[in-house]
Amino acid sequence: TAPLMVLFFVISGAGLELNVFKSWQVVVIGLVFIIVRSIGKIVGSWKDKVRSMAIGILGDVLTGSNEAPLKQAVLSAGLAQDIALSIEGSIAQSYFSIDVDNITDGKEQEVLNTIRRVGQELRQTGIDRNALESTLNRFAFHLREEEEPQGLGRCIRAMNSWLYDGDPMFMLNMDDDISELRAMMDRGDFNTL
Repeated sequence: TAPLMVLFFVISGAGLELNVFKSWQVVVIGLVFIIVRSIGKIVGSWKDKVRSMAIGILGDVLTGSNEAPLKQAVLSAGLAQDIALSIEGSIAQSYFSIDVDNITDGKEQEVLNTIRRVGQELRQTGIDRNALESTLNRFAFHLREEEEPQGLGRCIRAMNSWLYDGDPMFMLNMDDDISELRAMMDRGDFNTL
């Protein structure tokens, strides 16, 4: 697969217009984008599918709606306009990041303190079982009933393991993973992620 990947990047890069990089604004924007997207925490590899799925579900429970505990704490304190926890689990080293949009000037440390405080509170009290279960059910439904074009979505998911010499079916067989996520919920494992 390595020769195919090299061929892909050579062909796709052949149309790249290097004149774009003459503008210093474009270079600065590109560097800022790379740095900002690099800030996060590596949480495993593409093989840690269930852990990545669990972190994605946890992110939705914590920040998926304005009533979610972390988002509600940040918004109600007027610290930022939005906050989201996301995971990228389809690359060699999976990572999660917390994206906070339009932080109020001078409130950066307060945002970090709020994230820590809410995390500690949830570790002590536990994550709302109903919110966790509804998010898991919605997640499982979307895995089984993908948006159109379903074939393209499944091909992309298959590539997430195939790119790393894994079995293409690894990312498509999800029933055992959903069962493991439900068992994690029953054991309270989401509280320790």
